[in-house]
Amino acid sequence: MVGSNLFQRRKHSWPPEEYISRGTLQLFDFDSAAPPEHAWRRRLDSHANILKEFSVTFREAIKMVRLGIRLWSYIRKEAAYGRKAPIDPFTRESCKPSASQGVPLGGMGSGSISRGFRGEFRQWQIIPSIREASPVMANQFSIFVSRDGGNKKYASVLAPGQHEGLGKQDDYGISSWGWNLSGQNSTYHALFPRAWTIYDGEPDPDLKVSCRQISPFIPHNYKDSSLPTAVFVYTLVNTGKERAKVSLLFTWANSVGGISQLSGDHVNEPFIGEDGVSGVLLHHKTAKGNPPVTFAIAACETQNVNVTVLPSFGLSQGSCITAKDMWGTMVRDGQFDQGNFSSGPTMPSSVGEMLCAAVSASAWVESHGKCTFAFALAWSSPKVKFSKGSLYYRRYTKYYGTCERAAYQLVHDALKNYKQWEEEIEKWQNPILHDERLPSEQMWVEKLVASIVCASASEQLLHKDEKVLLYKFTLFNELYFLVAGGTIWIDSQSPDECTVSLPHATRKLDKKNVRVKGRKVDNTEHEEHFATVGSNQSDGAVLAGLPCKDESASTEDDPMDFSHSLSFLDPQNEEDDVGRFLYLEGVEYLMWCTYDVHFYASFALLELFPKIELSIQRDFAKAVLSEDGRKVRFLAEGNWGIRKVRGAVPHDLGTHDPWNEMNAYNIHDTSKWKDLNPKFVLQVYRDFSATGDLAFGLMFGHQDNDGLIENDGFPDQTYDTWTVHGVSAYCGCLWLAALQAAAAMALQIGDRDFAEWCKATFLKAKPVFEAKLWNGSYFNYDSGASSNSKSIQADQLAGQWYTASSGLPPLFDDGKIRSSLQKIYDFNVMKVRGGRMGAVNGMHPNGKVDETCMQSREIWTGVTYAVAANMILAGMEEQAFTTAEGIFIAGWSEEGYGYWFQTPEAWTIDGHFRSLIYMRPLSIWGMQWALSLPKGIMEAPQINMMDRIRLSPMMSRPSGSESGVRIVAHRAGCFDTKAYFGRTIGRSNTTSRRRTVSAGIVRCRPAQRRLGPGIPRPSRLAMGRPPPSLPLYLCNELLRPRKTMARKMLIDGELDGAGGHYDFDLFVIGAGSGGVRAARFSANYGAKVGICELPFNPISSEVDGGVGGTCVLRGCVPKKILVYGAAFGGELEDARNYGWELNEKVDFNWKKLLHKKTEEITRLNGIYKRLLSNAGVKLFEGEGKLVGPNEVEVTQLDGTKLCYSAKHILIATGSRAQRPNIPGQELGITSDEALSLEDLRKRAVVLGGGYIALPLRGFDDEMRAVVARNLEGRGINLHPRTNLTELIKTEDGIKVITDHGEELHADLVLFATGRIPNTKRLNLASVGVETDALGAVKVDDNSRTNVPSIWAVGDVTNRMNLTPVALMEGTCFAKTVFGGQPTKPDYINVPCAVFCIPPLSVVGLSEEQAIEQANGDVLVFTSTFNPMKNTVSGKTAMKLVVDAETDKVLGASMCGLDAPEIMQGIAVALKCGATKAQFDST
Repeated sequence: MVGSNLFQRRKHSWPPEEYISRGTLQLFDFDSAAPPEHAWRRRLDSHANILKEFSVTFREAIKMVRLGIRLWSYIRKEAAYGRKAPIDPFTRESCKPSASQGVPLGGMGSGSISRGFRGEFRQWQIIPSIREASPVMANQFSIFVSRDGGNKKYASVLAPGQHEGLGKQDDYGISSWGWNLSGQNSTYHALFPRAWTIYDGEPDPDLKVSCRQISPFIPHNYKDSSLPTAVFVYTLVNTGKERAKVSLLFTWANSVGGISQLSGDHVNEPFIGEDGVSGVLLHHKTAKGNPPVTFAIAACETQNVNVTVLPSFGLSQGSCITAKDMWGTMVRDGQFDQGNFSSGPTMPSSVGEMLCAAVSASAWVESHGKCTFAFALAWSSPKVKFSKGSLYYRRYTKYYGTCERAAYQLVHDALKNYKQWEEEIEKWQNPILHDERLPSEQMWVEKLVASIVCASASEQLLHKDEKVLLYKFTLFNELYFLVAGGTIWIDSQSPDECTVSLPHATRKLDKKNVRVKGRKVDNTEHEEHFATVGSNQSDGAVLAGLPCKDESASTEDDPMDFSHSLSFLDPQNEEDDVGRFLYLEGVEYLMWCTYDVHFYASFALLELFPKIELSIQRDFAKAVLSEDGRKVRFLAEGNWGIRKVRGAVPHDLGTHDPWNEMNAYNIHDTSKWKDLNPKFVLQVYRDFSATGDLAFGLMFGHQDNDGLIENDGFPDQTYDTWTVHGVSAYCGCLWLAALQAAAAMALQIGDRDFAEWCKATFLKAKPVFEAKLWNGSYFNYDSGASSNSKSIQADQLAGQWYTASSGLPPLFDDGKIRSSLQKIYDFNVMKVRGGRMGAVNGMHPNGKVDETCMQSREIWTGVTYAVAANMILAGMEEQAFTTAEGIFIAGWSEEGYGYWFQTPEAWTIDGHFRSLIYMRPLSIWGMQWALSLPKGIMEAPQINMMDRIRLSPMMSRPSGSESGVRIVAHRAGCFDTKAYFGRTIGRSNTTSRRRTVSAGIVRCRPAQRRLGPGIPRPSRLAMGRPPPSLPLYLCNELLRPRKTMARKMLIDGELDGAGGHYDFDLFVIGAGSGGVRAARFSANYGAKVGICELPFNPISSEVDGGVGGTCVLRGCVPKKILVYGAAFGGELEDARNYGWELNEKVDFNWKKLLHKKTEEITRLNGIYKRLLSNAGVKLFEGEGKLVGPNEVEVTQLDGTKLCYSAKHILIATGSRAQRPNIPGQELGITSDEALSLEDLRKRAVVLGGGYIALPLRGFDDEMRAVVARNLEGRGINLHPRTNLTELIKTEDGIKVITDHGEELHADLVLFATGRIPNTKRLNLASVGVETDALGAVKVDDNSRTNVPSIWAVGDVTNRMNLTPVALMEGTCFAKTVFGGQPTKPDYINVPCAVFCIPPLSVVGLSEEQAIEQANGDVLVFTSTFNPMKNTVSGKTAMKLVVDAETDKVLGASMCGLDAPEIMQGIAVALKCGATKAQFDST
C-alpha cells in the first residue's frame, strides 16, 4: 500500500547490492545474466496494491450531467452493433487494475502480452482494441531440482504466493502445482525491452537462477522490431557441493486472454525443428470472426540440455492428462516422454475445455558449474480485422508470410538471433546509460573560462546527477507503451500465403480468396494498402479515406488522376516504406494515433523509429485532404455536424475502421479545436528538420484581423474539459510557433509569398499575444475574465518547446521564457507535495490548485515531461529534473502509487489515476531530445525567418482591398468562419473547388489548371490576401511539378542560387573562444559550418594548439587554477589567526596541482569539441590557411592537404607569445610553457608588466601602485623601466644582464612582453587581406576585412584582447552574417581583471583617461581598508571616477578579495549610466 513516507526525501541511487547480494551479482557477471546497474527494481514479494481510479467532484458531475446521459446512450448504441465505444467511463473491468505490471513481450504492432514483475502473463492485446487484463495463471515457468540421488528435491512455480484464480491444492488444475516461492530473496529488474528476474537461492538455497527476458525492440530496425516473439534465457549457477539435475518447465494455455480458452475448437501440435529448436504450436480459433492466432512455445536443445514436450494437458478432472498429472511427471522424472513429438495434432478442444501445453528443458549442473537454458514464445496472427470489416496484414508478414504457422519460424529465429538483438539493444542504450556528462555542461562551460565552479555548485550538480540516474532507466521503461499500447503495424504490400514444413507435421494451408471490392488480395492487387471484408455498407463509409475523382466528370474536364496526385505523400522508395502504424491514445481511450497527444509522444518515434513517425505524418497529411459528410452528434453540446471537415487535421485516425473512418472522438467537434492544425505544422517542420525528408507540405489560416487565433468559450483544445475564453496561452503560443515553422518550410519549397504572409501575421500577432497575456512573470491562462483566466498553466509554453526542439529562434525573449518556466516550477511543481508529484496543470497565483474542472486540478504525466524538456532547452536543468522526478516518485517508486509500466494520463494530488497505459508519457523522450539535439536539427534551416523575410509593400495593405473573391462556406452544423482558423475555402482566378456528394461523403478534387507550362502563377498573396486553406495549398503548391529541392541555407537574406557551389556557408580558421562561438551560433542560424584547429597540446607551437584556444588551454583557466592553488598558502596562515592549530606539516605538491590543471584543460578541450559536434559544425584537425577569397586549405596531421570552398571565411586564430630579440633568448620561456613547468623553480625573472606576467600596463596609476605594494609585500622585487639585454647559461641556472648593467641569477626567465596576432602562416597577403604593422587583421566595425568574403574576430584583430570580447565579437558576427541582425561589437565599459593576489579589477575609465576625455571636472573617490577575514592578503583599495557635472560614474577600480566578481556587477550599473548618488543609496 502507499506509505506515509511518499513525499519524504529518499536516497535516489539504487545500488544492485540493496536487492541482490554482491556474491550473486558476481556469479552472474557473464553473458548478460546479471541485471544492469541502471534498472527499475522490485522484490517479488512486494504487495501489488489495487490502484485508485479518479472520480469527479459533485460540481464537475453537475456540469457534465447532459454529457453523461448522451455518452451513456451512445455507448449502448455501439454495443448493440457489437462495438466498443472509444470512451466508456461507465464499464469497469472485472480485473481491477493493480500495481503488478512489468515489461511487455514482443516487438511493436503484432499484438502484445505483458508480464507482471512477479511472473504472471497478463494484459492480452492480440485482437485490435480488445484488452484482457486478467492473467492466465496456467502460463508459468517452473523449476524442478533433484540432488543427492533424488533424496533432496525442490519443485516450485517461479512465481510467488497464492495468486487470484488458484483454488485448493487437491484439485486437478494449477492449484495442485507447487506454489512454494516466497519471493523474499527474488528480485525483478526492468530496463525495457529487457527484464531480469533473479532467484537468489529460491527454491533451492544452493542454486542461483537468472531469468533474462528479451524482446526485439531495436531502434531503426524495421524488421525485427515488428516480430511477435520473446526469449527467456535462464542462467543457473550451482553453488552446492554436489551436482544437481535441473529441469525448467514452460507451460502455456491455448488462450488469447479472458475466457477465450473455453470457446472450443482449439488444437495443439508438437514439432521438432531445425537447430535443436523444439516445442508446441497452439492453434487458437478466435471468437466473433476474428482472425485465428497460433502460439509457439519452444526451447533450444544443446549438447547439455535435453528438450521434451507435452502437447496437451487440461485443468479439469475429465482431461486425458490433467495439470496435476503433468506436475507429478515433472517432479518424478524431470522431463516428458520423447514419443510425444510424434503424437501429431491433438483433437480440437470442446467448449468449456481448457487446452494447455508444456515444454521442458533439463540438464545436469555440476558443483560450482553454470548452465544456460533458452526458451522462446511467439504468437502469429497475421491478419488484423477491425470491427467494421477492414482487413490488413501485419508488418511481420512481409518477412514470414501470412499463415499462422509462421509462429514456428518466429521462435526458431528468436532463439538463434537473440544474442544479436541484445548486442544491438546494448549498443543503443549504453551511450545514454553510461553518459556521465551533466546535462548543464553546455550552459556553464563558457562561464568556467572566467571562473572556476565553486564547491556549492558542484554539490548541486551532484544532486542533479542522482536525478539523472532515475531519469535514465525511466526513459527506457516508458517505451513499454510502444508495445503494450495496442499498437498495430501493417505492411504496405499484400504478402503471399505461406507453407511451413515441420518434421513430423507438415500441413499446407488452403489459400482462401479474400475479396476487396471484388478483387483478390495478393501481391499484384492491393489498393491503398488495405483490404475490407464484409464492410457494413449501411454505415455509408467511404473505404478509401482519400480524395477521389468525381466519377461523373468527363475526362476532358479532369485530366488529372487525383488518386495518383497524392503519390508525393507516399514513401518514394522501398527502403522508406515501413508500412503503416497505429497506436492507441490509451487502452481506455480507444482512438488510434490521437494527434493532439501524439504531439507529445512523437519524440520517441522520431528519435528511435523516424520512418514510422514520417509514415504517421503522411497518414495525417492524406487525412487532411479528405471529407466525411456523415452526420455525427457531438456529445458535449448535443449538436450535430459532419464527421470530418476537409482541410482540418483530424483528432484521430478512427477506432473501428482506421484511416477510412476518422474522428472517433465525438465529445466535441474537433474541427473547431485551435491546437490541431498548429501541431500538425510544428510536427511536420520538426520531423523535416530532424530527418531532411519533406514529402508533404502544410498550410493554415487564422482567426481575425489581429493575427491571433481565439478560443470560442468551450474546451476547444487537448484540455477538453477546461474552458478557454479569448486568446489563450496554450493555443496562442502554438500558433506563433506554427507561423515561424511555416515560414521556414515555405522557403524550403520556394514559396516566398507564403513566407511573407507568415511574417506579416506573426508581427501582428506576437505583440497582441504578449499585451493580452503577459503579466510580468508568466502568461495568463487566457484573456477572458473568468476566475481562472490568470491561472498558471503548466503547458503555457508548448509552442516554445517545439520551437526550441526544432532549432528555430525563440518566440519570446529569454527573460520571459525563463520567468514563465520558473513560475511553473515554483508554483505548479513545488507547491504540490514539495515537487514530489509532477506539475499540476493549473495553479492560481495565490498558490492554490485551480479546481475549475477535472483537468485543471490533474497532474498530467506527459505534460510534466514536456515541461521538463522545455526547461532543459531553456538552460534550467536542475528545475527540469526535479520536475520530472515527481513523476518517478509518485508513479514508479516503491513508495509511490504503483503506476509502473502502466503510466496513466493523469493523477490527482491524492494519487487517483485517470486512463492507465496512456500515450502521452512517451514525451519523456522530448527531454532526451532536448539534452542532445540531433545533428539533423542543428543542420536544418534554422534562420530567424521573422527577421530575414522582407515584406513586400502589398503585404501591408488591408485585406479589404483584395482583388479576388473569398467564398466562406455557410454554417454546416460543425463549422463557421469563427470555428477554426484555416477553415475558409479560398478561390481565385486560378483555382476553384468542385464538390460532389455521394452517400454523405464530400469528395474533392482540384480544378484543371489553365496556365501553360513555364508560366508563373499569380501570387496568391497579392494585395495582402490571406492564403487559401491547407488542402488547397497542398494541391496547388506541392502537386505542381518542381525539382526536388535540396536543403539550402539562407545566407544574407536570400537563398543561394548556386546551390552546392560552396562546400560550406562558413569556414572558420581557429577554434578558440571567438571561433567556436561564431561557428556554433552561425550553425544555429542554419549555416553549414566547418572549422579547423591544430591538434591539442597544453603547450602551443606552430603545429600544436587545441579546440578551446589560449584562454581555456593555456591562459585564463589554467592560470586561475594555479592562482587558486597559490592562495591557499595565505588562507592557511589566516586560519591560524582564527584559532586553527595546524600542528602537522603542510606540504605543497606542485606536480599534483599541475596534473589536475592538465586534467581540467583536457576535459574542457573535449567539451568544446562536443559543443561543436552538437551544433552540427564539422571539425577538421589540422592547420588552415587561405588560398583564395572563398577557399581554405587544411593540412592534416599526416600531411594531406584538403581544400574547401566557403561563402564566408572567418579568421579567429588569436595571438601568439613573442620573445625579445636578445642573445640567449632561447633560454627563456613564454606563457605557453609557463603553465606547464614540470618542476617548481625557486628563482624567476619575469620580463614585462602586461597581461601575461602582471597586467598593470594601461591600468589606473593609483591602482597599479596598490598592486605593486602588494607584490613587494610578498617578496617580489620590481625593476621598473628595465629591459634585458642578454641571457647566459650558468652551472646554477641563468645569468640575466639588464640594460642598467645589473646581473640577476635565476632558475627561470619568463618573457611576458605581450602577444602578437597569429597571422604569420595564414597566407593573407596572397589573398589581399590587409594587416597592420603588428600583423593584426584590419577589419571594419562589423569585423569584415577589405576582402568582402573574409572576416576576423578576437585577438587576431588586436582590438580589445579579452576572452569575453572575443565571444561578443563571435556572436555579433553570427547575427550580422546569418541572423539578419547587423550588430556591432560594443567595447564600452568592458570589465577586466588581473589575477594577482589579491586580484585587481576595473571597468570604465581610469583616472588618467577620464581627465583626458572629460570636458569638466572629474571627482575621484577612494577607500582603503583591511578586510575582516584576511590578514596577510594585503589591503583592499576601491576607487570611483565621477563626472562632477552629471554625477555619472565613469570608472571603477578595486584591488582586493573577490574584486572580479564584484566588478562584474558594477559593470552592469555603469552600462545603465548609474550615478554616484545611486551608488551611495545602495
